[in-house]
Amino acid sequence: MSEKLHTAPESQESELRYSHAETDYDTIRAVELREIIDNPENVGFNFTNQHIVSPAIKSALSEVGERIESTKDDPIELAKLANELGLGSTQELLSRYENARQVEDAKIENMASMMDQIPDGASFRVHPFAPQSPFSLDHFRPGLESGEPSLDEDAIAQIAAMYEKSRSGDNPGELSVVLNSYTEERGGNTPESPEEIQAYADMCISFLEQLGLRETDGAGLCIELGNETNVDRHTQNFDGSLMFDKVDFADHADPIKYAHMYAKVASAIKARFPNVEVAIAGTAMFDEGYLNAVITEVLAESGGNKGLIDKISFHPYRTTLEEGATTFMDGKRTSSDLNYDEQLDRMAALAAITDARFDVGEVSFSNEHGVSVDTIELHKNSAHAREHGLKSYTWPEDEILTYENPNN
Repeated sequence: MSEKLHTAPESQESELRYSHAETDYDTIRAVELREIIDNPENVGFNFTNQHIVSPAIKSALSEVGERIESTKDDPIELAKLANELGLGSTQELLSRYENARQVEDAKIENMASMMDQIPDGASFRVHPFAPQSPFSLDHFRPGLESGEPSLDEDAIAQIAAMYEKSRSGDNPGELSVVLNSYTEERGGNTPESPEEIQAYADMCISFLEQLGLRETDGAGLCIELGNETNVDRHTQNFDGSLMFDKVDFADHADPIKYAHMYAKVASAIKARFPNVEVAIAGTAMFDEGYLNAVITEVLAESGGNKGLIDKISFHPYRTTLEEGATTFMDGKRTSSDLNYDEQLDRMAALAAITDARFDVGEVSFSNEHGVSVDTIELHKNSAHAREHGLKSYTWPEDEILTYENPNN
């Protein structure tokens, strides 16, 4: 991480506007760090695949590396490998492989450096995209020594470091981690059978055990059961195009099936770690109908147990602070008649049903998904969160600029 984190001129910060062509990451990082320092109670960082080690990537790199090694003295076979991987030349293959290996190897060191520069008591949200996420059923596998299913130890160590940072200092922050029920075999759909639900519950509990938590631990730690489960690969944009046609989204969204799974898994987590919070998956944009359906069904499934829902969240991607996020209805993105503050009031009303709290799990100010164009709006969002006592999680570094497509 660059020393410029601490030295970006404040006179420039209020004037910064970004596009794909303007990628001054050092300045962006300085702006972001300033937001965290000035608003530690209300602004946090999101971390995705860009920062969290991936067992899927490590496995793929290992396989490609072995094949490169076995064919390095045979130009014809090496060229065939490049062609098989859709690359134009042997040189491109070697370059892409080496770059990917270095990026993956550097994640642990880069995260440690980042933790050194972020103030104690900061808050974080972690949600690596499926199927790359180390925190998903696809990567909950028996270990070589114990034979018991477990999650990637390097990824767990990164979470432990973030948790320690968030709980340090006089005013501890919080850590939210998305634990993904995604499996490629099921197209990312919500677990339905008792066996699938039990496997997901086992994974969630194993995650907490691997962090080294005792039953009485877990203050300031929240588990989100999935991410943006209100949309699927068939959800349409304004023009009828598919908005979420990506492998990290489910093939089918169903609030009743999700609520059934949520009630079972949240109950299992609470029975083992009562002080760990559990949250409904944050919704893509504002989706009052989906959240209300899930909350109603969880209460019905659990005999009215409000304690299973500690937090709800939504991801109001929008161009300015003042406008409302779009919403979804009948599988299609639609314009919202509500402005942002009106949406927050509706979220507060939903949270009050179970005495839960709510936050803004992902925030960006964009013309298109994941591309931030105006840092002024980032400042305004921080001030707004502070004034309203909200927690608002922003994208770190160049994720503010470009959505990292997990399919690549």
